[in-house]
Amino acid sequence: MAGHESISSLVHRRQSCRTSSRHAYAAKSLINRLWLDDQLEAHEGCVNCLQWNRDGSLLASGSDDRTIKIWNPHRGKVHTDLNTGHRGIIFSVKFLPDSSDRLIASGSSDCQVRVHDVCRQETVETWACHRSRVKRLDVAADQLHTIYSGAEDGIVSRLDVREDHRKCESSAGSDGCPNTIIKANIQVKCIAINPVRTHLMAVGRLDKLVYVYDLRYVKKNEGVRYFCPGGIFNRAGISYNVSVTYVSWSADGRKLLANYSGDQVYMFDVEDTEEVQRRDKSFTVPRLPARLQGVMSASDTPSSKARSEQQREVLRKLSSRHEALGSSKALRAVGECFSAARRMPLMAEAHDMLRRKLKERRWSGDKYTALREARFQAALEPDSATAAFHVVESYADLLWWNLAKESLVSTKERFPDILENAEYKEFVEKVMGSGSGGPGNGSAYNRSGPHLPSEGVIDSRAYFCGHLNELTDIKECNFLDKDGKYVVAGSDDRMVYIWDAESSQLVRAMLADSEVVNCCQPHPDQLLLATSGIDNAVRLWAPQDMASAHMDQGDLLTGEELDAHAARNHRSVFTQSHGLSLTFIGRFTLLTQGEHFP
Repeated sequence: MAGHESISSLVHRRQSCRTSSRHAYAAKSLINRLWLDDQLEAHEGCVNCLQWNRDGSLLASGSDDRTIKIWNPHRGKVHTDLNTGHRGIIFSVKFLPDSSDRLIASGSSDCQVRVHDVCRQETVETWACHRSRVKRLDVAADQLHTIYSGAEDGIVSRLDVREDHRKCESSAGSDGCPNTIIKANIQVKCIAINPVRTHLMAVGRLDKLVYVYDLRYVKKNEGVRYFCPGGIFNRAGISYNVSVTYVSWSADGRKLLANYSGDQVYMFDVEDTEEVQRRDKSFTVPRLPARLQGVMSASDTPSSKARSEQQREVLRKLSSRHEALGSSKALRAVGECFSAARRMPLMAEAHDMLRRKLKERRWSGDKYTALREARFQAALEPDSATAAFHVVESYADLLWWNLAKESLVSTKERFPDILENAEYKEFVEKVMGSGSGGPGNGSAYNRSGPHLPSEGVIDSRAYFCGHLNELTDIKECNFLDKDGKYVVAGSDDRMVYIWDAESSQLVRAMLADSEVVNCCQPHPDQLLLATSGIDNAVRLWAPQDMASAHMDQGDLLTGEELDAHAARNHRSVFTQSHGLSLTFIGRFTLLTQGEHFP
């Protein structure tokens, strides 16, 4: 550990890391060398939040002990110890922009937001706008005097440090508070300002949607977009309520991560409006994206045909290798097929291979993603009866019988000879009879798909599974690098997990707490990760010489051992008998003027 090194050697090693930007450091070889670099101990309670300053020279931590510690991470020492004056535990801390790190804000379970002067070590502002726990704060780099707060009273507030905060205290949580900008009757768990387009705010609540507000129009109840992973709804008959515990943006502001309690981490492409769904207020999979349609016309050129044949050879070798590995390597196979489908988006065989591997693995979200891949394959092979039938099969696997019937009718019209195949004929009879005595008759299984807002919902582009998020509602997820190549999240099993963003494949898991890892905050410039959780300590992770690193057995999971561990985690969550209510959206209504919480 770094605590046993001389300061000079530590600083030298840090400076060596610093020569690589976050763009350059996201190499798998360095990710595979991440290990415990230092352990910062000064708190006397759980560490619930971490925040780097803009240049990464300081790290702030907030705790159950109601204090904020500001660390010099390169020396492993407390730079400033702030007694916040909060009467409850601290859930969020943020350095205020352009304050030379002199001002830091905190949000607490005592319903207050406070601003502290680091140099004078005193509280200089206090807001009492909320009447429930303040879960998240955020700031925008171009809004120097503004703090945004989200709380479990369903309110998002905009706080200006230049204004008199006392005028809102008597109307805390009511329509009279001038700082309220968003109000709903569902608890707010997390907020995040887009780092590039700072008028966009992502909000996670105690439901399945992620809301992205355009703050320029929010006073008019306009400018909101909805995001939701369709894979959440593939567990027919299982109806437990998932919710969003954390949202975070990529450095370029184009991608959005959401960590779902009781489920997985999902990634959304905020720029891809082609994925908006408007089918009778129901959630259905997207059509073939226009960006692919535009290049399909060029697929018959000699050069493209030669490239396609090369890609088919790659897929044949990949398929042969997967067959040799067997079903025990299903997790690795799925990751490799995800990468292949994304590298070869016009190869129907790549989408079909991924569809088959997802059907083999059968994890949460796999059935829905298999449906997406079947739709892509069918769009790329419009004259293939087999590809069209895979779409029908995929709807049936989800028990979305109405959509399966609709797709089947269309398939029979285009390929009337399909009923001559005995295998198809049996399946066709099963689908067509599903609404009158077949599977799901008279039950929640007999449905066209989950109902979501009529304005349209944007589907997820990827999901990351294998970790656990059930025990706490502050579990984070973040992009580990500026290019968004890796995703990191904490877990209930004491580990911090890292995934490859392209393949969704788990690449590393490290023991980072004695109970639960909640926080995982990457350094703004270096490959340096800060984590915390139930323990009183903050842990720092950096690339190490693994041959000489101190490591206990079981502290690190990679390869097959990691796959097996992830599979056990998944089974422990998704084989339980929960209940899934598809009517959750009825609980979401923006309160109009004059309305109050029940």
